Amino acid sequence: MSVAYINPDILIWARKRAGIDEESLFAFNKKYTDWELGKSRPTFKQAQTLAKKLRIPFGFLYLSKPPVEEKNIADLRGSF
Repeated sequence: MSVAYINPDILIWARKRAGIDEESLFAFNKKYTDWELGKSRPTFKQAQTLAKKLRIPFGFLYLSKPPVEEKNIADLRGSF
């Protein structure tokens, strides 16, 4: 069982970005709170599943800080 050395700060950022509360992720995996606090680490497979649930690319979990997201530009084509 290989451990994924992911950044707990990214977990917090991704959870808030996805609009998912901590209780929902705790229901997903009872150790989620420990992962977010840095007390324990998920397995590689658990980290892959978590990235899908948080709707982020898997590699984002290994970033040192959250990426800067630019605001989306409205698509106004065909709205005349």
